[in-house]
Amino acid sequence: MSSPGFGARTPWSAGAAIVFAGLAFAMASGFAVMAGAIYFKLGQWLTGPGNVIASENVTLTNTLMATLVLQAVTLGLALWGAGRFGGDRRQVLSLPQGLPLGQFLTGFGGMVAILAPLNVVSYLLWPADFGQDLRPFAELARSSAMWLPVLVLVIGAPLWEEVLFRGFLLPALTKTRYGFRGAALLTTFAWTVLHLGYTVIGLFEVLIIGFYFCWLMWRYGNLWLTIMLHALYNGLQLAVISIWPNLLTG
Repeated sequence: MSSPGFGARTPWSAGAAIVFAGLAFAMASGFAVMAGAIYFKLGQWLTGPGNVIASENVTLTNTLMATLVLQAVTLGLALWGAGRFGGDRRQVLSLPQGLPLGQFLTGFGGMVAILAPLNVVSYLLWPADFGQDLRPFAELARSSAMWLPVLVLVIGAPLWEEVLFRGFLLPALTKTRYGFRGAALLTTFAWTVLHLGYTVIGLFEVLIIGFYFCWLMWRYGNLWLTIMLHALYNGLQLAVISIWPNLLTG
């Protein structure tokens, strides 16, 4: 299957890329655990009762802070790894100069066409499950700590997930005999596993959007497109639960 926009421009072999990605994620997870513990203790020391850090949201807030560290470390290691063995980071990660408006509008239109019907059906048929994946963030999103879920979900998640999965891993796995289709299947499956804990409906949505983002990479070869769409989608979800919290009371 020839691609009009995507090319496996990476010095990394598939096996080496998988090992590196696994080690990077494991290292980042270790830093995240330590950061979460430090943040929790520091919050207890600096703040008193009533503060968001010491409230009933303490577990969620602490988790978000740890997640932020995981995102930053994984992103940094992926960017570093992309430049190893003589690789050009922009070429390896498919990060050209800028994002054409036409690409963005086409990508956004396709995302809406896929996800809007899926979310409507999910809300009508499985209202109890519809908001379950986002319900823990509802109260925090409307509190003084709104900046934290925005930073984690709208900035951190799109950057590190797209760079690692569809920027770093996808081109390396494409070099195997299974080609782009095999690479898209494996990276999308791994990305979906990352979201275990979601409902079945939520995991299905992650799977579908993962395949769509891979198709966009095949069509345009521009990681900025999937990063922007990922950020926009997460931002819209956060905005919806902030403005219409009743949607989560299934």
